[in-house]
Amino acid sequence: MSNKCKNLCIDSGKNFCPNSNFSGGYCCEKDESCPRVGPCSEDNPNAPNFFKYLACPNESACESKNIYPSYNGEVVLRTVDKYNYNFVQDDVCSYIIHSPWEMQENDQMKIKIFNIENAAVYLAKGKSYRWISHLDYMVSDG
Repeated sequence: MSNKCKNLCIDSGKNFCPNSNFSGGYCCEKDESCPRVGPCSEDNPNAPNFFKYLACPNESACESKNIYPSYNGEVVLRTVDKYNYNFVQDDVCSYIIHSPWEMQENDQMKIKIFNIENAAVYLAKGKSYRWISHLDYMVSDG
């Protein structure tokens, strides 16, 4: 699923447009009109491929793509279950973490990523799906 989106579409220079719930989608040539219901990988043509993978569906091992934390500080956990779902090389897990609607200026959201094994992790923040020629930082354990 995600590895086909990554390897056969985005890494091959094509455009991937997900369906409405990110369970699949369409791989199209860049000059072709792709069915779309949201952001497609080529909406940001100058972005590096790892940013474009956000358009790919998540593997079952990743759980859902959208995360909606509550404003009360409750910890939200995601675990990639690579043992029960046959997670394989080149699979992609990507998450869109939505800010609680109650957040105001000077509020902070903290993200902690830990127990990373055999994976590359990238973190970017923004108001929309738009590459602004920067990466906040490469993520390391903790």
